[in-house]
Amino acid sequence: MLVKPPAARPAPPETKPDPPAKRLVTAKRPNHVWHVNLTVVPIGGGFWCSWLPLALPQRWPFCWWVAVIVDHFSRRVLGAATFFCQPSSNAVRSFLGRTIQNVGAAPKYIVCDRGPQFDNSRFRKWCRRNRIRPPRYGALGQHGSIAVVERCIRTLKENLRCLAAVSYSRRSLQRELNLIAE
Repeated sequence: MLVKPPAARPAPPETKPDPPAKRLVTAKRPNHVWHVNLTVVPIGGGFWCSWLPLALPQRWPFCWWVAVIVDHFSRRVLGAATFFCQPSSNAVRSFLGRTIQNVGAAPKYIVCDRGPQFDNSRFRKWCRRNRIRPPRYGALGQHGSIAVVERCIRTLKENLRCLAAVSYSRRSLQRELNLIAE
């Protein structure tokens, strides 16, 4: 009774071959791949209540919307912009255009999320006009797909949190963001 005969091993389940992997974009030089993302930076006490009717709207004077562009190869912050409310695709394209002028070069690829600012036909047309390949979107739930820009945003927020409070002045906040980015 104490010694049991070994159980037969079950046959391994049939596995389907993995689908062909999509070609990954690897940064080979500065200004080859740019990451772009948006975030919300709370002013004062932050978003203290997350449900209606007590929730604070995600716009000024309760928070700032911040857009960040990071070069994947050098990990350099190329630009940061502040907005009073969630920016439109046109505002993001203008910010990208100003950054291209300031840097003096356009990227070959842009990696971003599927926000409404990036996932539309006008943004794709703008990319074509500027000789940028169609935007690459970070995979939902996939570790590391837009990790570079997310980590940069986290660092910006941690440095802003060291201040007593985030400024209500757009010019002052922009100056702080530029100092942190440098």
